[in-house]
Amino acid sequence: MAGIPTPTVEWSRSNQRQMPPNAETVPGGVIRFARLTGTESGEYTCSASNAAGRAKAVARLTVQRSAEIVSVLPSPDQLAVVERGGRLALTCVARGDPMPRVEWEIVASGGRGGAASTQL
Repeated sequence: MAGIPTPTVEWSRSNQRQMPPNAETVPGGVIRFARLTGTESGEYTCSASNAAGRAKAVARLTVQRSAEIVSVLPSPDQLAVVERGGRLALTCVARGDPMPRVEWEIVASGGRGGAASTQL
């Protein structure tokens, strides 16, 4: 932080949203977050002012979340039986940030207790 006299720095959340309870400002114009949950994502405005003037800057925070399977249909404990030539729809719903890519893999038993897999 530079300026003469030393500027006063304040952080605020854009759109008049309240600062999250796990955010704290520390000396040197720093905002620190403890245990991010994702609700902290958004824009934050840093305002600095002293007798010589005022300046603002906006920072954007995006909290990524790891991939999570929400549902699989038919469910893993259900056996799907389809006649040869028939159709089967398998559905996998996942969430995360960024949005995860869903891939399917066929795992078939080999002739002697082995397994083979094919990625779809």
